[in-house]
Amino acid sequence: GQTRAEGIDLQIRIASGLPLIPKNGKDIQLVILSLLQSTRSRVLARYPAGRHERKQIQITAVRAHQPVQDQILITIHDQGNAWPPLEPDHNSPESAPEPLLDLAQCRLFLHSFGGDLVIESSADQKNICTVLLPY
Repeated sequence: GQTRAEGIDLQIRIASGLPLIPKNGKDIQLVILSLLQSTRSRVLARYPAGRHERKQIQITAVRAHQPVQDQILITIHDQGNAWPPLEPDHNSPESAPEPLLDLAQCRLFLHSFGGDLVIESSADQKNICTVLLPY
């Protein structure tokens, strides 16, 4: 409802048959909510008022069969402002606090049980945040 009120088109595609996340479910929810809040803030910073064709967030969740361990990949695509670096420079005057957990905290938590966080931002405002969860 919040994104709709702000004019953000939220598109969610979750593959059928995904396994349940066996441990740390509530913590993983906090990580995903933190990433979504950060995405929402960056999209609103780029497109503050009304509707815009690029004012959208796309979330997908799929199973990825990897040679070492199968994973669930959750990706968040947007065309808002670029993601901050995974390891922020806390001495930089432009370093603003992230809502909820910051990216470094999210990545550290995911690493604690074999997951990961990958951030890709390009100059043309195509941003991809990928959460990798082992199962």
